[in-house]
Amino acid sequence: MMLPRRSFLSLSLAALLPGIPRASAQERLTEAQSVRLKKLFPRTYPKLSQRLPVLTASAGDSISAFYQPDGHPRYDSAMAWHGRMLSLVGSFFHYHGGVVDLAPNRELREEQKAAAAARAAHAAAVSAWEKNPNGEAPKAPNPLWFDAAAVRPSALRVDDMLRHRTAAASQPVETSVIRVLNAARDGSLSPQLQEALTTEIFPEGSAVTPDLVTICYGVNDAVGQYGLASYRYFLEDGVRRCLAEGSDVLVAGPPVILGPDPRQDVARTRPYAAVAREVAEAAGVAFVDLGEAMVRAPSNLQALNAEEAFDAAMETLAQQFLYGPAVNDRLHPNLEATARLGDAVGRSLLVTDPGAPALDISGDLEITGEDAATLHVRVFNNTAAARAVVVSPLSPGGWRIAPGTADVFFNLKPAKAKRLAFPCVRQPSARLTGEAAVRGSLLVTDDDEQRLVDLKLNPLPVSVTWADARVDRASGDVLLTPELANTTAKPVSGTAVVEWMGRLQELPVKLEPKGRQPLPLRLSLPDDASPNTRFVGVALVRLKLEDRTVTFRKTVEGIRHLGLQQRIPLGRSADGGKEPGVSEEAVAGGWLTAYAHTSGLYLVAEVPPGAAGERTARSVYGTIDVQLDGRNAAENGTIGFVDRLSADIPWDDTAMTVKTPRPAVFGTGYAVEYSPSGFASKVTTKPDGGRRIEFNIARANLIHHEWSLD
Repeated sequence: MMLPRRSFLSLSLAALLPGIPRASAQERLTEAQSVRLKKLFPRTYPKLSQRLPVLTASAGDSISAFYQPDGHPRYDSAMAWHGRMLSLVGSFFHYHGGVVDLAPNRELREEQKAAAAARAAHAAAVSAWEKNPNGEAPKAPNPLWFDAAAVRPSALRVDDMLRHRTAAASQPVETSVIRVLNAARDGSLSPQLQEALTTEIFPEGSAVTPDLVTICYGVNDAVGQYGLASYRYFLEDGVRRCLAEGSDVLVAGPPVILGPDPRQDVARTRPYAAVAREVAEAAGVAFVDLGEAMVRAPSNLQALNAEEAFDAAMETLAQQFLYGPAVNDRLHPNLEATARLGDAVGRSLLVTDPGAPALDISGDLEITGEDAATLHVRVFNNTAAARAVVVSPLSPGGWRIAPGTADVFFNLKPAKAKRLAFPCVRQPSARLTGEAAVRGSLLVTDDDEQRLVDLKLNPLPVSVTWADARVDRASGDVLLTPELANTTAKPVSGTAVVEWMGRLQELPVKLEPKGRQPLPLRLSLPDDASPNTRFVGVALVRLKLEDRTVTFRKTVEGIRHLGLQQRIPLGRSADGGKEPGVSEEAVAGGWLTAYAHTSGLYLVAEVPPGAAGERTARSVYGTIDVQLDGRNAAENGTIGFVDRLSADIPWDDTAMTVKTPRPAVFGTGYAVEYSPSGFASKVTTKPDGGRRIEFNIARANLIHHEWSLD
């Protein structure tokens, strides 16, 4: 049956937030809204009130950089979610200059250059026509014309069109302008927040600091399943830095993503959004939730049953990633969705009294066996009227909703609760989060709206908290001490069987109600004589209790420290990528050796014949990436971020061009503008068909490194 979903596809997200009407219905801030903005943005608000220029900065990943697939212009920060949000907030203060990107993308610069050329050509044509006025006068270029197939102009405002199709020199200069320094980068992770802050947003010696910094990470952290504890650390560290510099801060929860398994994929970024909210609330700074704004919409429950409600919500969400049949992108919202998203989160800043939610929802995760659990959910009706409700569970962290599990429809009377149970199965490849609690989410549809509900689930009957930290220069046996906690009101006792690289050890467990106990695990690292430079293992803790067996897993990754002139075996990249037609045997036998001199560091890679397959239409033989922690001894190996040096390897024997290094290429805090001439590389072909790749780094680039040739 064709479902009546038109209402899902055409609604503006800006009208979905409680207490805030559509933009056309509100022209000025209420007193309560002014008080709220003044509290959230104590430095920025006075400038807005006086219509003074405002400087903002953005740190984040491709969502904030406003990535768009090939063939779809990405333009500049004014089109990103934070640019749209700032534009809406600025409109209440009559910021006629709008939002201006300090370094717009190539697409915008090219359009403005073309606009200047078109205007010059028109002026010449008019001059010629005036001298010889035959026929109609030449028509001026139309700045409001756009290619609908590529740009979807329905998402653009008139001022957007004029800004894109008018030469930069011809645009009016307004003092009431919000400028954006966009330090967001495609593919960035939360560890790169400090890099963006120290090298671009708050560079050493700068006399100007932004009035407001927006921070949005999480999509790439979620895809890579990086720990929530470290994600929290980096956000907290970044917020502290911004506040110490005197800037206002806005933290954003990441958007949701789509994939082949919506129950799992939509939930993937929600734990990171929940942690971002907690970080912002603890620091007393502003928070907006991009993922919640993408999913939240008025309900069409009267026309849908329990099975159809989830599909209708996913259909609405899919429209926000629609680029056309040639593009399959489920990470980056399209132009129209980004515009609505920015308006929605901008209006969420103006909500002064959201009130109690209509439904109060909580839950626990009962681990019932080694690879089985039950998600328990309690739904309470806070209102004075009966409500129709559909609960659609999303996969909790480390688990999947069991195949065939149905969503639940029910009617809930006022002040009454409904208890639900959803079976789950373990997701073996999932990494633990570094938290005791399990993060989960639900899609809840009632008479009024559909929305995401995030839950912090208490694992029953036992939880385990692992230290999410690194140990440098470890060898032999390493002691890990996770903490067991009894999450029930009854005593828990049993035996913990620890499995690590084929070895077993048993430890007794006895926990009083709500009690805690450290669990010392002694893990033997691989022999130093092993040729492998990297290993990944899983510590398996099987807790045998009286009525069940509960299993916990911890991924342990190690990288060996190697000395100069050691032959290091080459392996595949961490993601296991493999070129078509390249055998495992062809990759074996490659070596990397590092040499040093007072003038620099030299890396030599010997690649065996056939490692890159046959020469085809591919433009390069391969790519070499070098990640080197060149910080001083106190900082080397500490938590932070070090970027990569990269160069494409040509098929022909020639010098290689190292891609322009970023300022923090040797560590967070090193805002050095490295010259590409300080990095030299070349490739030569050996008689047997193998390749020799040399990658040299001048000593001058390692000015912060405590150099030693021992």
